Parts: sequence; structure tokens; C-alpha cells
Amino acid sequence: MKCLITLLIFVNMATAEILTANYNISYGIFGSFGHAKAVLKQDGQSYEISMEAMTDGIAKTLSGNRREIFKSRGFIENGVFVPNIYTHDVFRKKKGKIRHEIKVYEFNHTAREILYQKRKYDDDLMLSKNSEILKYYTKNDLLSLFFNFKNLAPNKPKFKLTAAGANEKDGQIDVIKPQNKILTELSKELGSGEIFIAFINQKIFSSERGELHLLLNEHGIAKKAILRDVLLFGDIRAEIAE
Repeated sequence: MKCLITLLIFVNMATAEILTANYNISYGIFGSFGHAKAVLKQDGQSYEISMEAMTDGIAKTLSGNRREIFKSRGFIENGVFVPNIYTHDVFRKKKGKIRHEIKVYEFNHTAREILYQKRKYDDDLMLSKNSEILKYYTKNDLLSLFFNFKNLAPNKPKFKLTAAGANEKDGQIDVIKPQNKILTELSKELGSGEIFIAFINQKIFSSERGELHLLLNEHGIAKKAILRDVLLFGDIRAEIAE
């Protein structure tokens, strides 16, 4: 379920508020593939964003009951979410054991550094552990970036953003705001609203660049998201549950 975090949710900056959104996921020949739930909690100048994605039906069987949990925790600065820690957990059954892989990004904004750690477990037995300081620094992770998207996106047809958890080399995400014929074609498929094309620049579900087509409504809520050209199965589609 990599990168279902790109399903955006409108951020209301009221204090001590909890916002939730549920999404249905479909995947080519599988039809119903899974579901995801995103939650935003705010308390004063602190925030926590979480998203849990789970497989359903035949996809659940084939993936070993794969489940992914993403979390971003930090503070709010001038209306923007700034993470202190970002985690990505993956659980799946493998050879009768529960394989747990976790990636942790710890932000040191004073030193402008991000400590990255990756650990693997079979049940409670640690298989491996690695850590390094990333070669780049950014004030966003993938979750915070897309919640901050409306504030960070410049009024340009093409621009670049960075986020920990995106492209492993430099965290870069390329974004296009489609125009003219391309916008018309995407509107026929996605519907009316604000449309963006984002390239995560990594192979997600065997999609070469992780090309995402995103439809936002007037409040900034992601109504639909499509991950294009996944190997063998076509597109992964996510749509907010009414």
C-alpha cells in the first residue's frame, strides 16, 4: 500500500480538533483492493497525522495480509505542519511469521539534519538494523507535505518540492498543474476540481516514477487519486468514501 498517504485531507487549523477521512482502494484486475483511514489530531501548536492502509479480499491473501501505518508528529509554525518524527511501518505474514519493517526519520531542525533508521523483525526477533544521516535536509515528510500542499504550492505550472520518505536520493517530488488538453482529459476521468500530477520519483508498486494524479475539491480534500501504470495490473485508484 505504499504511498496511499498522497491522499490529501483538508486541514482546519482549529485547536484540539480531530479530522478523519476514509478511502476505498481499487487495483486493476483485483477490483476492491483495500481501504485506508487518515486521521489528523491537533492540540494547540502540536499535531499528529496518521494513515493506516490495509488490503482486502484476494489482495489480502496474496500480500500476506499486508498492512501499512504512516505517522507524522511535530509542531505547527505559521500555519504549516513541521515534523519532528516520521515513521512508516509495514506488517505482513511471511513463512508463518509476522514480518515487520519500520523506517524512522528523526528531524533535527537546528542542525538541519535528518537521522534515518530502518529495522526488520520476524515476530519479535530483529533481523537487521541500519541508520544514517540523510544527504539532504527538508522540513517535510510525505504526510506533512501533502497536508501543507496548499500553502507550499507556488502558482506555477511546474514546480519541485522535497519530503523525507519520497525519492531516496534527495527527497524530490516533481509536481505539474496540468493545462489545456491534458487538464480536459484528466477532468473527464477524475471530475471537476483542482488537479495535480505528482512524480514521487521512485518505483512504487512497479510504477516507474510513482506518477500520481490527484483531484482536490474546493476545500483541499483529495476526492480521488490514481497511481498510474503499475506493472501487470494497470492503475491503483483511491476514492474518498461518502
